[in-house]
Amino acid sequence: MRWVAVVMVWWVISSAGAAEWKHFKIIEEGVGDGKATYYIKADDLEKTEVGFRAWYVVSYAKQQQGEGAVVFQSAKVREEFDCRQKRRQQIYWIAYKAAMAGGGIAGSEAPRAWESVPAGSVTEKRMNFVCGGTK
Repeated sequence: MRWVAVVMVWWVISSAGAAEWKHFKIIEEGVGDGKATYYIKADDLEKTEVGFRAWYVVSYAKQQQGEGAVVFQSAKVREEFDCRQKRRQQIYWIAYKAAMAGGGIAGSEAPRAWESVPAGSVTEKRMNFVCGGTK
């Protein structure tokens, strides 16, 4: 099992940098008082039974304090959107010490269960972009 986890982390790190990141032009209040900019890997969307999976980088203007002692300034995220039921599932979340997934890995989170996407949220804007709605 540990071998599978190592292979998955290697794949996340190596494949997420292979294609060009598209600036998503969204700024929101992030964790704490930080502003965040999202970059979606638009040429690597994966169609699923219920919608799409997408990679994105969220890069904060300032370092953020995560759960525990994790200090980070950006994260690579793999997310699946259910376009019909308007929900999302976080598959990977890897925090980095510097902007744009630089400076080495600061921490990670386990996959999350499906959750509803709040209307009017930045998550909804990402979902609409990925599912082919408003950009």
